[in-house]
Amino acid sequence: MLDTARLDLRVRRADEPYKVTFRSGIDGSVQYYAVNPAHPVGLSVGSATRNRPRALFLTLTARGRGDRSGAGVYESKSWGDLVAPTNRRRMGSIGRTGTLDALEVLDQAVRRLHPIARIYLTGHSMGGHGVWHVA
Repeated sequence: MLDTARLDLRVRRADEPYKVTFRSGIDGSVQYYAVNPAHPVGLSVGSATRNRPRALFLTLTARGRGDRSGAGVYESKSWGDLVAPTNRRRMGSIGRTGTLDALEVLDQAVRRLHPIARIYLTGHSMGGHGVWHVA
């Protein structure tokens, strides 16, 4: 044995907000986005309802705030998953590079969370301005 280390992992329930990592096709870096999953009222997670088409809310925030002021601050919806990019760019979701980041996360989320019935684009603060760029 060359070395040992302790690794503590936080296990999330299926109805708790979580982060998804991926390798960016833009520059090859490892990025992540936050997800606050749909939580159907009165139905257990993993039931047949989980496979029904639901909404996807792409919410844009200021630079680097996807998990702290995006997915984590909203209450779970019964009819849709909320996805918040981390916006690694200097101006968040504003401008060409921020738009590419947001669209890349949208593509990742649609493939992971399908089937999607409808997509909503929303944002607050600088993310509200970013909505205009992405739209």
